[in-house]
Amino acid sequence: MPVPLEVDDRYQTAVLWLCTGVGTDGRPMLGSPQEITVRWSWIKEEITLPNGNVVGLESRVTLDREVAESSLLWLGTLLQWDVAEENPGNELQEVIKMQKVWDLKARSPRYIASTARYRDAVPS
Repeated sequence: MPVPLEVDDRYQTAVLWLCTGVGTDGRPMLGSPQEITVRWSWIKEEITLPNGNVVGLESRVTLDREVAESSLLWLGTLLQWDVAEENPGNELQEVIKMQKVWDLKARSPRYIASTARYRDAVPS
């Protein structure tokens, strides 16, 4: 049976740390890492946030679910994350903006996360 068109283009594996809230120090609280299938596109783009700050985006990630802003994504598997000799934290991406896009008949949503480089402490 052929793969449904809605998921045919999500052929890469990424690690997702969902943002579960904001701590007392103002930093996002992150859940346990989990593997998901995505389509990862590297881009160079700038957007202006509602508060007026300009942010440089580095990737656009197509997901099968909506994730909260400030969640973290990393292109690779959990095994690769666990055994990485060098610090892979410099490739962590933070979700800045989520977009929900419907197919032509408005049946299946697709979620697109715009991400920027994460500059805080690497989750353990």
